[in-house]
Amino acid sequence: MNKVIFTLSLIASLVSTSTAYGIYLTYQGQLALQMAETQELKSTIKATENNFLGYTAYTTYLNAGKSYLSGDAELITAKVKREESMTKVVDKSLFNIPTQATVAIWYTAEYAFGFDLSEDQYDVLATSDGIQILINKPTLVATPAITNLKHRVLDNSVLISEESQLLNLYQLAPARAKQEGLKMVSSPEIIALCEKNLIQTLRSFLAKQPGVTNVPQVTVAYKS
Repeated sequence: MNKVIFTLSLIASLVSTSTAYGIYLTYQGQLALQMAETQELKSTIKATENNFLGYTAYTTYLNAGKSYLSGDAELITAKVKREESMTKVVDKSLFNIPTQATVAIWYTAEYAFGFDLSEDQYDVLATSDGIQILINKPTLVATPAITNLKHRVLDNSVLISEESQLLNLYQLAPARAKQEGLKMVSSPEIIALCEKNLIQTLRSFLAKQPGVTNVPQVTVAYKS
């Protein structure tokens, strides 16, 4: 009888020990799972923080971006080439009798438009919508370059002092081109081209900075 009782007690003890060990293993498994989930959550939070910092890091480089624009102002100009012509009435000789003739001149004019990027003339600002460049409107930044000058006397007459007369006519081309450039600078097409060059240059600079993963919309606003 005592042997039976001892055997039953031993079995009960083994069962109890096995149950306790099973509970322990279950607890350890749950603990390991919780630790893994906690680590995963921490990694997710860290990645989210880094991602957020990357999305806003551009704000720390706005002043540097402004200096970069000012240093590369000449490279940000918008250049436009046009074939142009003009006519001028000049003196001519017809059977040695002084009279007048019409001379046509053709040339290529290259215009350069851009912004005043002196650092005290504009601002680069962080806004709720992204980045704003507050600046004065673009201007004609240089006298247009004139090339490929050609001429023709329309009535095939002979000019009096042809060489000096043509030289005087050719000298009219830069002044005329400058007048055209001053008209062109206010056109929507030229303004849009200048804005595009300015925005692309700033965005390219910011995108290359350490830790920057996002550069938001950049807009241009004009001073009143």
